[in-house]
Amino acid sequence: MLAILAVAIIFNSKIYAQHYTLTDDDVVVEEGIILSCSYTFAYTDIIIPTELDGQLIIGIADGYRGGVFWGKGITSIQFPGSIESIGDFSFVENQIQSMDISSCSLLRRIGRYAFAYNFVLDSIDFSACANLEVIDERAFSTNNITTLDLSPCISLKVIGYLSFYSNNYMHSLDLSGCSKLLRIEDGAFDFTSLYSVDLNSCTSLVEIGWGIFDDSPIDNIILPSPDYPGFENWEDIFGNVYNAGDTVSKVYPYYAKYVYTPVTYTVTNDGSPIDSATIDFYNGPYTSNEYGLLELSNVLQGSYTYTISAEGFADAEGEVIVGIDSLSVTIEMSGLAVEEIPESIAKVYPNPGTNLMLIDFPADYNFGSLELYNNEGKLVLEQNLSSKPPIIPISKLKTGIYFYRIFDAGRMINSGKWVKQ
Repeated sequence: MLAILAVAIIFNSKIYAQHYTLTDDDVVVEEGIILSCSYTFAYTDIIIPTELDGQLIIGIADGYRGGVFWGKGITSIQFPGSIESIGDFSFVENQIQSMDISSCSLLRRIGRYAFAYNFVLDSIDFSACANLEVIDERAFSTNNITTLDLSPCISLKVIGYLSFYSNNYMHSLDLSGCSKLLRIEDGAFDFTSLYSVDLNSCTSLVEIGWGIFDDSPIDNIILPSPDYPGFENWEDIFGNVYNAGDTVSKVYPYYAKYVYTPVTYTVTNDGSPIDSATIDFYNGPYTSNEYGLLELSNVLQGSYTYTISAEGFADAEGEVIVGIDSLSVTIEMSGLAVEEIPESIAKVYPNPGTNLMLIDFPADYNFGSLELYNNEGKLVLEQNLSSKPPIIPISKLKTGIYFYRIFDAGRMINSGKWVKQ
């Protein structure tokens, strides 16, 4: 009886019955990321605690041919609830039979090859993973997963290239909660035993990759119905067009075709362009250029809010509806930057003017410059201010409204509107 017990506990000189919790001495941690592990793995059922070296553990570092826990003979792994990212190659080539992420509500990414080539991993509980966004390339390839329920992963956006490839006995796949899923990449479920799959809940899909169910008993797939604005149809790699709900080959890739619309923002103050304003809109934030412009050529139709901020100005907020026609939005920011000089300094006159522009530039300012923009935001004149007072010929300018900015040593000290008669 004792001999049988000894055989049950000791195999290949390693002890499997007892869990081991990693200690400060076992790891190198930086900013909550485990960078390396020096433990001998005499015990192979491993627990990663919430804190190591006085730091909250939020991730396992990415690696390549040197993943933190690569090939350590680990048979089970339990993650702390604080974990946010499991890095590339981190647990590749172990003998993991179970992984516990049941408390990992903060987990956002499972990296490339993270659990690849473990061969015996047969199930994963994703019930706590409402914030998981990415299952990356080959993350669980070449394992023994039989049923896969991703329905709790309501934030999932990407199922990566070959991510569940060669789980030969996988016969069940649930994507019913994956309404934010954008891409299922090439070969994701290749070499499985899946007989059917329901993509109807995947209403945000824009890409179904090459052969995602190739080498499986599935005969074909039904294209889902995206619910985002502007969706027109699906198209395969050959340019063939399909409607949502069509039954198509499981082999080829399919891409959602949608309507894009150009959107232009112009950010000004008293009509003068504001450079480097932050425009939080669509997939932003973005930054306005020197003419106060932001030009986006491809914005999906729909309703969007925006927030525009610039140093020294009150934030501007609003909502726009992007339709079929191109959209131009002009935002007039209010409030002066606290460091600006009062208007009486560096004044422009006469205003309106005809052939000459004079600038009342203080004598103790020695590195002045002028920028003049037309009403389309195009820079039409740029000149150093060296004379006292600076006199600038403008007879060649067309009549109309212009906007000026005056600088000293690179700092804007005044701006405003000027009219050429």
